[in-house]
Amino acid sequence: MSTTGTPTEFDFDGFDTSVSTEDEDRIIEIIDESIRRLRDQIKDDSVEGLLDAKPGDYVLKTDFTRDKLDPEPFTKSRVIEPIFEALGYDDYGHEAGDFSSERGMQADYSVSLRDVESVDSSRLLIEAEPINKHLKNRGHGLDQVKNWLSQREFESDFGFATDGLRWIFVRYDADSYTHDIIEEVDLQPLFFTLFENQTTVQDPPTDAVPEEERELVARLIQTFQYDNFLSIIDDAREVIKKKQEEITDEFYDDYIQTVFGVAEEDDDTERRARSLVGDGIIPPDEADGDDVRLFSVDLMNRLIFIKFLEDKKIVRPDLLSKIVDTYEDGVYPQSLYKSFFDPLFYDVLNVKPDVRDEQIQDIDLFTGIPYLNGGLFRPELSSSPDIDERQFDVRDSVLESIIDLLERYQFSADGGPVDIDPSVLGNVFEKTINYLTTDPGDQNADLGAYYTPKEITRFCAEETVRPALYDQFAQVITEEHGWPEAEIERYDTLYELIDGLPGSKDLINRLLDEVNELYVVDPGMGSGHFLTSVVEEIVNVRQALYARYDAYPPRHRIKKTTVQNNIFGVDIMQPAVEIGKLRLWLSIISELQEEDLEEMRTEELALPNITFNIRSGNTLIGYVGFPEETDDGLATFERWNEDSVRSRYEDVITEIELHEEYNAFPERAEKHRQNAKRLLKEYRSDLDDEILDDFRDVVEDVTEGDLEDYTPFHWVLEFAEVYADGGFDVIVGNPPWDRLRPTRDDFFVRYDKEFQSLLPEEKDRRQDVLRGEPEIEEGWKEYQREIELVTEYFHKSGEYQMQKPKIGGQSQGTENDLSALFLERVFQLAKDDGYVTQVVPGAIFNGASTKDLRTHLLDETSIQSLVTFENRGIIFPDIHNQYNFGIVTFKNSGRTEDLYGIFQQVGMDVLANIEENALTIPRRVLREYSPEARIFPYLQSQKEVDVLTRWKFCYIP
Repeated sequence: MSTTGTPTEFDFDGFDTSVSTEDEDRIIEIIDESIRRLRDQIKDDSVEGLLDAKPGDYVLKTDFTRDKLDPEPFTKSRVIEPIFEALGYDDYGHEAGDFSSERGMQADYSVSLRDVESVDSSRLLIEAEPINKHLKNRGHGLDQVKNWLSQREFESDFGFATDGLRWIFVRYDADSYTHDIIEEVDLQPLFFTLFENQTTVQDPPTDAVPEEERELVARLIQTFQYDNFLSIIDDAREVIKKKQEEITDEFYDDYIQTVFGVAEEDDDTERRARSLVGDGIIPPDEADGDDVRLFSVDLMNRLIFIKFLEDKKIVRPDLLSKIVDTYEDGVYPQSLYKSFFDPLFYDVLNVKPDVRDEQIQDIDLFTGIPYLNGGLFRPELSSSPDIDERQFDVRDSVLESIIDLLERYQFSADGGPVDIDPSVLGNVFEKTINYLTTDPGDQNADLGAYYTPKEITRFCAEETVRPALYDQFAQVITEEHGWPEAEIERYDTLYELIDGLPGSKDLINRLLDEVNELYVVDPGMGSGHFLTSVVEEIVNVRQALYARYDAYPPRHRIKKTTVQNNIFGVDIMQPAVEIGKLRLWLSIISELQEEDLEEMRTEELALPNITFNIRSGNTLIGYVGFPEETDDGLATFERWNEDSVRSRYEDVITEIELHEEYNAFPERAEKHRQNAKRLLKEYRSDLDDEILDDFRDVVEDVTEGDLEDYTPFHWVLEFAEVYADGGFDVIVGNPPWDRLRPTRDDFFVRYDKEFQSLLPEEKDRRQDVLRGEPEIEEGWKEYQREIELVTEYFHKSGEYQMQKPKIGGQSQGTENDLSALFLERVFQLAKDDGYVTQVVPGAIFNGASTKDLRTHLLDETSIQSLVTFENRGIIFPDIHNQYNFGIVTFKNSGRTEDLYGIFQQVGMDVLANIEENALTIPRRVLREYSPEARIFPYLQSQKEVDVLTRWKFCYIP
């Protein structure tokens, strides 16, 4: 199978860099002199071994030197510092720590960047290792640099890792929590050539170096030379962002054309003759359109996941293309899918090697492929558990076109800035969700399905996870370890507190236990972007804690623990749920290092079972507490507590915990999964009966079928293990910004799976044809009735009490605004001391119909910050330029005394330093500015706030 290579290659044309022959000669001469200085202390045989061996195979040791010198300082003084200075770094510091008040981890060198006005980073950090030490070993070199950059207290986005022979330049993107390898230069061949020249012919060093090795020097200078480095970091953010957008758009266009049969050109949509969803899948007779779409998502998820396994060398790096070549070169009675991919998914990746069928073990292509657990490769459609995925087939031409598409791109979990990485995939996945929408009242319809930028998801994760853990740590330290509260108050941030901790293993492990019990949920998760940001925040905290007693467990293991223990999500769309799971699994795989693979047992490599963490259901319909009845016969809720949840659902909790515990033992895990599913179904049925009665109390003619279509989600049951442990500590997300209403895309796609991809005029014609069939016309009317019924339920039931405020004695309605319903639901879901951040439309803060929500925010929560934006087409490109929205962060208890906010921003830079820009608005101003409607004032300066604070009656001229 031939491939065309990556469509986009990253180069330095976008940067103002220069390399001269004089610069090259200077570096060559410096390296030649460094080799002489090595030979002054080390025997030639040992020098040759160091310069000829693979990284890590033969590392500089104290015994190599005549004077028994420490390897790292020796490497610094004899090799690294002379090269560093030749590259123009005249002013650098030693032993650079973070900017907290306590001494923590230390970088070997730092170079100040404070005078570079266009760069937010305060410095460049450099980690040095002894000659020929592997720079990619865990806890050293590159890994150390990544750890520093990940902690904002170091105030750096740029780092070098070097042993003198090899130089790696890393840029950290704080918003996506990713590390871009800008350049990696291996000078070992040059060192060896110059060593041989010194010990043999002794030509002038600049003459002894061949052209290909001089090119290595040119690459070093182009990226690492000080002036060139400044040019790169000055433009890096915009250049990399532009290239990532190009690769995202190109892959997205190819993806939707191949999978959905849609080509977008000049704002016109053309339909392709053959595609995966179109006619590429041969389903069993009992499968409907939803099943076909979900199988399509599952298939693409698996193939993409395998591309990342190839990149990580967990499977052979050409597995997919080799399978196609093998099939094309042979004669097989079945399709390509049935001959190779069906067994690969279900009989190899889903089965431990020692119990695989002998026929499977005889296939050379499958040799050495590990078991990765049954979550991703289980042959069961999540939406229709009774349908066996093994009954599906895929046409050869379509499957080959998909693999050809994937082979044209470079997939890398931790590679360069123009690779297809998990964050790029997340963007692509979010943009494809509208092609998968089928459910009535879909929570992700229209505006709610737009991809939330990484700057916002990072901000939301940081502003909730950190204060939540700070509070928990402070409580443990004061109550269990006797610290006075005044001592805790010395530390303003979570990381300052961690740096101030003693290196007591008992204390750190106790705090790690607290992290294990931090429960985070996104109740409208889409493709899981917010959750992946939260994962990174929690992982960074765990690493900082371990570092207090010099422990450096694999980041892969830490992330796996985090995904399993801390992360929960819900979405009404099953395909979105499956994509969210994939993103979480990819975030784990992305952390695997080569040395990890050599040491890991089967149970360590296996993916975590998150079937019961990431769920499909209707966030807005279902019980948060236990349904009870008052004396007058009205439904109410019993406030749950840990004991009441555990007493009711102990058996469910036990089965779920055992399922997760046995993730490396598929037979046991599957047994407990089935037990948990059975118990959930039984308890769910009881709660469904209760909520059906609630519906019938306020809405006539509601049937069991109607309720099933609404897919109620009973939080206290579905996440019983969380509620039995206190509930959710953190809630994040961007709820849908649409109103609940019937949409033809949701309905008619059931009868024409390509309906959503049609042009509006074609939809009109196709809709008329479909409605000409009596059965479909009746279904359309029934669908509209279902939406009307659930709308009436939201209005009349006691479940939502903040949707009909009164202003001037007149009732206001939210017109079924989903974001308003979600926000009220979030108030119910969060613990009393939990932290919440939500991205919501501007109407939440100034609309008449959302007065009660604002009143609740002021009187029943402590708002931590409020940032509002005018879109201007920059943040959400597909939304109107004048659309207003905001990010509100609050603690779900107390009351708001002062609001820290900044309003009507047009870019996201403000999120990086909100403390410096936010206004402080007293409670009195918030109440008196609009005493009847409780509208939040959009003030532009602290002076305006001060004026309002002094006036008895608030007035804005």
